[in-house]
Amino acid sequence: MLADNIPCDARNAFPGQIFTTEDRRRDLFSGPYPAEVDYAGDDVTRENFVRILTDRLGPEIPLSRRLRSTSDSKLLIFMTGHGGDGFLKFQDENEILATDLAWAFADMRSSGRYDEILLMTDTCEAHTIANDIDYVKSPNVHVVSSSLLGENSYAHHADTALGVAVIDRFTRATVQYIEGENSAGARKGPDATIGDLVRSYARVTLGANVGHTSPPGVSADAVRISDFFADSTVLENMVEGEKYGIFVPGAGDGGGQRVV
Repeated sequence: MLADNIPCDARNAFPGQIFTTEDRRRDLFSGPYPAEVDYAGDDVTRENFVRILTDRLGPEIPLSRRLRSTSDSKLLIFMTGHGGDGFLKFQDENEILATDLAWAFADMRSSGRYDEILLMTDTCEAHTIANDIDYVKSPNVHVVSSSLLGENSYAHHADTALGVAVIDRFTRATVQYIEGENSAGARKGPDATIGDLVRSYARVTLGANVGHTSPPGVSADAVRISDFFADSTVLENMVEGEKYGIFVPGAGDGGGQRVV
């Protein structure tokens, strides 16, 4: 989901492209794994997001725009944008609340739509969006977020040609860890765990404390991040069950990659 049509925006100095690095070497719409945007512009709403998760979509919606998950699926849900205590904004006009997300996860579980979920959020007070998750109704939900209650999340850098920030610090640190570019000494690769990922973040770099919650009785060091992420180094080895990803940028934020 991409709230704005950034690649085709007349204000974009690089038509058809979105760069996330200072040297503009990473374009989200080119390379071996280009981003796929299934919902953009006015289609990016709280209602559509919840309908995608719970499969409450009309018969006119093609399979390519549905989350075809099952009880064996490992889901990565990465949400970024403007947020606060218990909410994340969509299009600066409406909000998804912690209660909405908790209800959606419970409905998904009862409908056999996931095995495990890794929810990652990059907003101010990001971890509060998971406050209402009921681990009895929604087991196996892992949460990693950019900030705690009362904390802000920050942009990483601005593109001088565009005059706007193009990626946030938490998102950039996550990408760098997955690709093995940061956190010397931290375990990486297909055997790395959610615990390894959480330990790779540095407060001095992010400007906030990373939030993390694992299901009761489950150690973050027992769950591999390759169960959820499919980067170029582990994609071909991910054969157990099904893996899906939903990336939900808030209004005015950058794009994300959907891995199916």
